[in-house]
Amino acid sequence: MIERSFNKKMSPRSKEQNEVIRQQSMTSIKEAALEMFAKYGYHSTKISQIAKEAGISNGLLYNYFGGKEELLRAIVKDAMDQNDAGWLMALQSDVPPKEKITLAVEATFENIKSNVHYWKLLSALAFQPDVQKSMEDLVMAKKELYINLLIELFQEMGYAEPEREVFYFGAILDGIFLHYMNMQDAYPLDMMKDMVLQRYR
Repeated sequence: MIERSFNKKMSPRSKEQNEVIRQQSMTSIKEAALEMFAKYGYHSTKISQIAKEAGISNGLLYNYFGGKEELLRAIVKDAMDQNDAGWLMALQSDVPPKEKITLAVEATFENIKSNVHYWKLLSALAFQPDVQKSMEDLVMAKKELYINLLIELFQEMGYAEPEREVFYFGAILDGIFLHYMNMQDAYPLDMMKDMVLQRYR
């Protein structure tokens, strides 16, 4: 019985288990990197600082990411994927136009509200000039996709100048979220969401 139990404990991990461990490690590294990039700046942050924050060696970090730029791209891509989960599902759905924008707005507000620390760090990172330059190709491609989808949506909703409305809509959301990240619980986020929805219903 003891030998059988010992052999069971020493059995090698499956591919699935190894992948889970790998994903958990990568998430820890990305979280540590985001904290460091936001606090010290992307350019000033060293790989050794990220590794120390993540509780691993430099060598192990390089097993997962080739360097700072690869780490940064992974962080930005994660943020884009989070946005896509709500926005693309809403904007590319078969529901009526006003329901599309309602779904997109509600998903965005919920995402910001439930991950405020993450988005606060990401915003601090996004305003760093060297980061903007490094990520320009990723960001611009995604921006163009969303702008085109929103122009089409506002056309469906009957706006005479849909492109102008898209930029106004984006400015409203950006302003609300920046205020919320600065004020957090003191900011009336739910009330602001209702005001946005009232405008576009």
